[in-house]
Amino acid sequence: MSLVMTGEQIEDIVQLYLTLCQSMHSTQRREKPLLLLVAGQPGAGKTGLAETNKQYLRAHGGYIHLDADRLRELLPGYAALAAAHGEAASEITQAAAGACVTRLRQYAVETRRNILEEGTLRAGADTFTRYIQRMQEVGYLVELRVLAVSPEESLLGIYKRYEGQIAAHSPAPRFVPEDYHRSTTHALAQTIAALEKQADKVLVFDRRGHVLHQHLRGDGDSGASAILCAAQQDNNAQSKAALALGWDAIFKTAHARNAKPDYLQRIALHQARLHAAMRADMEAAKIYDDKLPGAQAFSQKLAAHSSH
Repeated sequence: MSLVMTGEQIEDIVQLYLTLCQSMHSTQRREKPLLLLVAGQPGAGKTGLAETNKQYLRAHGGYIHLDADRLRELLPGYAALAAAHGEAASEITQAAAGACVTRLRQYAVETRRNILEEGTLRAGADTFTRYIQRMQEVGYLVELRVLAVSPEESLLGIYKRYEGQIAAHSPAPRFVPEDYHRSTTHALAQTIAALEKQADKVLVFDRRGHVLHQHLRGDGDSGASAILCAAQQDNNAQSKAALALGWDAIFKTAHARNAKPDYLQRIALHQARLHAAMRADMEAAKIYDDKLPGAQAFSQKLAAHSSH
């Protein structure tokens, strides 16, 4: 099942989106506009880094944000789709939202506006290398901003965002399927290894917005992909304890709102799995127990359940 839209409907949504954006901030025509391409797997924290990116672009002539999620919310009947199909609504509207993004990008290029684009780079190295080259050929400077986050942390981030949007009564809470998360995470480092050679500037951030690395085109090997690979393998004691605590909170929130049994079961499996990993590390277990005095027996029971 996929939502189908006419060209006229797409144009109407893009014009509505532009009107909403222009009510919040102005944009200027630029002789040498900037494409700020923010990359990270689903749940990595691209939205959390958004304000830093927006402040930067506001100081350089404003920007048009190619925001597929916001455009998706403007699709006809999307709220009803989200209510009826829940987690699957994002996939159902993927093509329609993508068509709106394509038209919005065309407008930005035609009017020489700065562009903010965030994504998982799921189309792969060849597609995005050609995209960066095309944008440079029409006069854009391309800056690649990469989030270096472990897969476990970003998976938890997907559930945190979804539960947070439900708690905030969002008309269209967004959930990313776990198999999609796995495939995009696996491919991201390889894609970055290709793109870092083509982009005019590369910055690597952690989830908290700290700059880990920066590189200008022509200065030799960037090294961004190596930093990303290292972050994806992060498995220290502090992280293990934080992940176990995070899944505890997610399960509590989902259970309190009477979430569907299969959804709760998925959360419970992740919770038990992360407790098992945490309990196998004495330092991580101590951090967890110090954070939640009295919860040791509960945690040990979860860890034992994971092994069965």
